[in-house]
Amino acid sequence: DRAVKSLRSYVAVAGHMSPVSNSTEGNFEEPLGVRTVYVPEKERELKMKRVLLAIAMVAAPLMGAGANSTVKVEQGLLKGRVEQGLTVYRGVPFAAPPVGDLRWRAPKQAAKWDGVRNADKFAPQCVQGAFASPGQEAPAMSEDCLYLNVWTPAKSASAHIPVLVWIFGGGFNAGATSVPTYSGEVLARKGVVLVSIAYRVGPI
Repeated sequence: DRAVKSLRSYVAVAGHMSPVSNSTEGNFEEPLGVRTVYVPEKERELKMKRVLLAIAMVAAPLMGAGANSTVKVEQGLLKGRVEQGLTVYRGVPFAAPPVGDLRWRAPKQAAKWDGVRNADKFAPQCVQGAFASPGQEAPAMSEDCLYLNVWTPAKSASAHIPVLVWIFGGGFNAGATSVPTYSGEVLARKGVVLVSIAYRVGPI
C-alpha cells in the first residue's frame, strides 16, 4: 500500500514522471529544468493505473521464480540470474520505447519477443547530464529506457512475500536504477521482492 501511495504522487506522460499539483495558482515550485503537468484528478489516476498495470503485468511472473531463473511473462520467455540465493532480473521492458511517435504519449505495451530474452544487464539510463564516479566511465544513456529490475528471495511460485516498488530520487534531473548504491539485493535479503523502475528525467 505504501508503494502504491507513493506512485500516486507522480503522473506518467509517456514514461516521464513529473511532479503534479492540484493547484493552478502558480505556487508549486518546480525543480530546475522540469515541466510541471497539471491534469484533472481522474485523468491523472487513469494514467497512473495504466503504468501500475503495465509494471504489475511484467513483474508479477518474476516474483516467485525461485531457483529456476527462466520464467514466462506476457511478452515471452525471460531468463534472469541466481545470485547468492536471490533470483535477479535486470533490464525488463515494462513499456514500448517512448521514442518517435510515442514520445510524450501514454505508455504502450512492451512488444513480444521470440525465444528467450536474457535479463542479466541493466538497461541504459535515461538521457541526462553525464556523470560518473572517479575512475569510471559515464553509464550508457538512451531515450529507450523504460525498464524495471526485480530481486526476489522466493524459492517457489507459492511463496507469500511482500513486494516493494522503489523509485529512485534525483530531483527529476538525474538518476538510474543501475547506480550501485540502489541495488535491491540488500532489501531482498531481508525478505521482500524489490522492484525498481526507471522513468524519464531532465529535459525529456
